[in-house]
Amino acid sequence: MLTMFRNGGFPMWFILVFGLLTLGTSFVYALRPAREREGFVKWMCIATVASVGSGTAADFAAVARYVASHPMDGNRLAVIVVEGLGECTSPAILGFSLLSLTALMMAVGRRRLDARAA
Repeated sequence: MLTMFRNGGFPMWFILVFGLLTLGTSFVYALRPAREREGFVKWMCIATVASVGSGTAADFAAVARYVASHPMDGNRLAVIVVEGLGECTSPAILGFSLLSLTALMMAVGRRRLDARAA
C-alpha cells in the first residue's frame, strides 16, 4: 500500500483525503439515512474522481518527462515505459476503491431510507 501511495505521488494525498471524507460521510448515511447528506456525498464523489483524473494525468506527465530526458535503448525504454504506466494506475486504484465502498454505503443507506418511506 505504501509503495502504491509513493508511486502515485503528491496527488494521492488529495485522493486519500477526499475519498476518506466521502467514505466517512456515506458510512454515516448508511447508519442514519437522510436525503440532506446525498448532495454532499455526490459532490465529494465528483471531487474524488477529479482528483483521480488529475493524479493519473500528473503521473503520465512524470513518466513522459522522465523518458524524454533520459536517452536509452529500445529494450530499456520499453521496461521504463511499462513500469511507469503501471505506476500511473495508483491514483485510480486508490480512488476507485474508495468510491466503490462509498457506493456500497450509499446503497445501504438508500435501501434503509426507502424502507422507512414505504
